[in-house]
This record gives sequence, C-alpha cells and structure tokens, in this order.
Amino acid sequence: MTQLAAAVRDELMRRATPGGTLALRTRVDARPGTALQLFESRPAGDRFYWEQPSEDFALCAVGALQRVEASGPERFERAAESSRALFDTLALAGEPAPASAGPLLVGGFAFESDPAASSGGSWRDFAPISFVLPELLYVRDGDRAWLTAARPVGDTPRAAVDQLISSSESCAAALAAIDSDVALHHPPATASEYCARPDRPHARWLEQVEAAVGAIRCGDLEKVVLARSLGVESDVAYDIVPVLAALRTVERSCTTFAVTRGEQSFLGASPEWLVRLSGERLSTSALAGSAPRGRSPEEDARFARALRESKKDQEEHAFVVREIAAALEPLCEGIAFPEAPDLLTLDGIQHLETPFVACLREGLEPRPHLFDLAARLHPTPAVCGTPTERAADWLREHEQLERGWYAGGVGYVDARGSGELVVSLRSGLLQGRSARLYAGAGLVEASQPEAELSETRLKLRALLSQLTEI
Repeated sequence: MTQLAAAVRDELMRRATPGGTLALRTRVDARPGTALQLFESRPAGDRFYWEQPSEDFALCAVGALQRVEASGPERFERAAESSRALFDTLALAGEPAPASAGPLLVGGFAFESDPAASSGGSWRDFAPISFVLPELLYVRDGDRAWLTAARPVGDTPRAAVDQLISSSESCAAALAAIDSDVALHHPPATASEYCARPDRPHARWLEQVEAAVGAIRCGDLEKVVLARSLGVESDVAYDIVPVLAALRTVERSCTTFAVTRGEQSFLGASPEWLVRLSGERLSTSALAGSAPRGRSPEEDARFARALRESKKDQEEHAFVVREIAAALEPLCEGIAFPEAPDLLTLDGIQHLETPFVACLREGLEPRPHLFDLAARLHPTPAVCGTPTERAADWLREHEQLERGWYAGGVGYVDARGSGELVVSLRSGLLQGRSARLYAGAGLVEASQPEAELSETRLKLRALLSQLTEI
C-alpha cells in the first residue's frame, strides 16, 4: 500500500456512505500549460477548460460523475438547491486546500431559460443550465496545484475507496509526465481553406438596427443588444486546442474557456465578469461601449479619448451600471464602484468598464449561492437591454438568432456556493469542420447602423482570426 493510500484510506472508509460520492484531493506540481495539456489528452466525453493568464489561474475538468441541470424561469434557484444537495453527499479527504481547489461543479448556462431555445437545433448538447461534478479536476493557482478525483460509492465502499486511490495515484503520475511546454507552444494546424457566411445579409441586420432604434425613440426601450452570428466552414476538422493555446496567449486580460459536450465544443475568450464570489466578498463589472484599437500609440489614444467622450457610449454604459447596482442591492451592502468608467484595452478593441465590489448582507439565510446572484444579474443590459423584460421580448420577436450559451455564462462553483462566472462573449460553437461565431452590439437612441455593424466585426475577429490563421 502506498503512502497516499495509507494516509487516506481509513478516512475515506469512515466517510463513505452507500449512494454517496467520494473525492480525494492531492497536491501536484504546478506548471503552466498542464491544464491545457490535460484537456487535450482526454478528447472524448465531457471536458471543461478555464484559464485566466493575467491572474495565473487555470483549471481543467474531465468526465461527468453527476450533473446539475435545470430549465425554466426558476432554473438558477433549482440549480442552487441541487448543487447544495450534491455537495452534502460528497465525502472529501486528502490535502487541505482552499475551496476553489476542488471539488467543483463546472459548466455554464444559456442566454434564455427555455429548453427549446437552448438545447434544440445547433445547441442540442447544451441544456439551459448545466454543471457537472467531474471525475477528474486539475486546478492551478500560481505556484500551487491540486488534483481532485471523484467516484461514486456504490454498494461496496471498500472497493470504491481502493479504486479512487488507485485512480488518483495513476492520474497524478500521468500529470507529472506531461510536457507542459507542448501546450504552451502547440504546433499550428495545417493551413486549410475556409468560407464564412453571416446568418443573415448585412442589409437585413442593418434594418433590424434601425427598427431597434425606432423602438427606443418611441419609448418602448432604453437599450437593446442585437446579436448576429457568422458561420465558418473549413475543409478540415477544427482542433480546438491550438485555438485555446492562441487565445490564452493573445487575450491575456480575458478568461479563455471551453466546454465540450458530445461532439460539440463551446469556447471563447471573455473580457466580462458576471459575478465572482469569494467568502462574503462579491465582485462584478459593467462592460459596455466599444472602440477599435489604433495602429499607433497616437491613434490608439485618439480612439480611447473619443470613446471616453462619446455621449452615445456613456449612455449605453450608464444603463448597465444602473441595473447592476439595483440587482445587487437586495443581497449586498457596501456596494462600491467608481464614478467614471475605466478603459479596458484588448487585442483590436477597447471598452468602457466599471468594476463593482460589495459584501453579502449579514444574516441572510440561506447564504446566497453563486447561482442566486446569477439569477439577479443575468441578463445584464450589456447582453440584453433595458428594461430587461421588454428588451428580451423584442429580441425574441426580431433578432431571429439561436443564441444558445452565447451571452449566457460559463464558470465554476465550489462546495460553499462561491465561485466565478464570466459572460460567455467573444465565443463560438464548434463541431467537426463547422464553427458558428457570435457577437452583438448595444443599441441606444444615438446608435448608427453602420457603426454598430463595424463593432460586431471587431468582436467576431477575436475568435475568427484564430480559426483562420492557425
């Protein structure tokens, strides 16, 4: 019996209950690139990848031991209940570590709660909200990393414990053998031919912009976010690992993510937080108002100055700030945000950004779960519009786009109900030789159709350039 087995076997046996779940967490070497390499090494089944290069944080999850899924108007609340119940039946042993080291539920959710709007058609493998407890989870936070293996107890706890220990040891050995430099410098795919086609003619989308601005001028709406998609067909099947490797290098200020279900992969590089919850501290951000980057420092500064001074972009941004503050107020105190937005600069585009920090109110029972906060914040005016219900109704009638998980959220949640969710922007759905990329533009009364079309081109470019240049 190995040292690891001798240290944890008795503890696991004491905690094992028939019908429950066992988890074993071990400390492993922390090396950049390991998460992506592990993702690549398990090409079949459920996979999840998440990396924040600027924060030196990455995780990879493979397999799906249990699922938390829900639909309908109360999907977040039901998912929170199911999450609490799942973790209540999970017995954890092994290395002490922060809750964010695992076990975790990983996954995401669609823009809309209706199953017909998210799990049919192109999004058939992606439920309105879907998180999984992975069989294997790797988390790296700076110079520390952990591996968490999970297994159902079944009718024979002793056998389950032995199998869990054996699986954990073999996976740790496999991780130690990974050459993480391969993930850091992944060779490009063979150049291929491709064609790209928008989901509707540009003239039609411009007409929809004009219709939206007309509804705003009539007082029906204050803002609405109109999205469109771009289909890309390649002569070879896409390999998403080089795409992720490129995104994590180019979009270092963003969260690079991928969720694979069946033969489909949803991936992107999001610059926008929906919510982060750590202990009692909450943070989020308002991101609205965009401008291109310049080709020289002087041109870049001119674009930035024009964005800061643009009344149209200020108005669009102010709607988002107002609605986020109102959504947080019932559950939070000490809500703080700057009077004027910051500037978030990305590859090819820059945005107005207002960061928020707050604390959960004392005495709330039960303690708000990450999914409870998502229910209050989603959809923000940055991806839907305001007033929210009227904007959503307008989009259902006019947008004619199957958004699926685009403009929804992706992230993870721990046993305490804390975790992180990003808004799933700058994203696309890939399967075989086909890709569908998504982008939207926030429309207010001063919006100009051609300028809004140009904005969506800038946003589509983040993923399109990686699909067509690797």
